[in-house]
Amino acid sequence: MTEGLYVPVDLNSVSDDFTPMPEGMYKMQVEKLEPKASKAGNNMINVTMNVLEPVLYLGRKGFTNLVLVPAAMWKVKQYVKATGIEFTSSGFNLGDSIGKSMMVKVTQEQYTDKDGNLRLRNTFDEYLPEQA
Repeated sequence: MTEGLYVPVDLNSVSDDFTPMPEGMYKMQVEKLEPKASKAGNNMINVTMNVLEPVLYLGRKGFTNLVLVPAAMWKVKQYVKATGIEFTSSGFNLGDSIGKSMMVKVTQEQYTDKDGNLRLRNTFDEYLPEQA
């Protein structure tokens, strides 16, 4: 084996299942946030979450974007309230949501991939506090 290329990871424990999860309510935990620009050039935050429940999907990842434009602030507010982030009239820190869990309504939508094939993917339609 070439020195420096050995990776000490058990790939048997790594999921390579990217099929969409069934529609429903999932308990998810925020893993990370990444500032990005949307295709239209708007500021957005790419959110990566991990499924906590149902256990059948434990560890699966989900991704969504919080677009920081006036027309989408309702969704940002829903996310902030669901994660229990403190907010005031002067603003809030989205970074405080890392590690927080919430309930997420997951749905499926059809899209056309780069090769012109129709495929399904998950979308996050609603964020609710855990006790909801």
